[in-house]
Amino acid sequence: MDVSGDDPDVIYTPAVTLWAHLSQMLFAGEQRSCSAAVARVAAVEAFSGRVVSDTNTGAYCRARCRISEAVPRRFALDITGDCEERLPDEWCWRGHRTFLVDGSTFSPPDTPENQAEYPQAKTQAAGLGFPILRCVALLSLATAMVSGFALGRYSGKETGETALLRQLFGLLKPNDVIVADRDYGGWFTIALLQEQGVEVVRLGGRIVLALPLA
Repeated sequence: MDVSGDDPDVIYTPAVTLWAHLSQMLFAGEQRSCSAAVARVAAVEAFSGRVVSDTNTGAYCRARCRISEAVPRRFALDITGDCEERLPDEWCWRGHRTFLVDGSTFSPPDTPENQAEYPQAKTQAAGLGFPILRCVALLSLATAMVSGFALGRYSGKETGETALLRQLFGLLKPNDVIVADRDYGGWFTIALLQEQGVEVVRLGGRIVLALPLA
């Protein structure tokens, strides 16, 4: 059955669309394009006897826009969580789950929606800068996978890296260890973590300050 001329959008279910999108991330060069992703979907569909256009990217792009950012986020964190639960004991540092903490900033596409949610830097004239968002992530020392991340504006109340880290406290368990630079070395942050049984190793220049581990 040729469905390419009827309603091509029905081909791009959330699962197929997410698979195609992830395939773009795994390739480089021309194979990372939307056209290449659509061609891969067409090849897979051919095995089930369905003929899908391998050149029309419109349906795929519309379907990709409909996927909420929460979907790939949950997908990624669920995989990481499953891996962490299955870690061999010898992979844990002295029996502790250990996470590296750090932050960075990103520039998403310059759209009105992104400008409203993640405004550009105030030092730039209106309309001349890109939106800026801040991110803080927990990286597993054992697997190098992202175990959690928090996003926020570049500036304003509760947008600093320590504020975003506090949003990730619920992912940490007693006996966990986090390793962070001196930006996270405030006693307020350390006290909150110790209150829930999480130990902190702070890196500051050439000095390593470690709280006693039980």
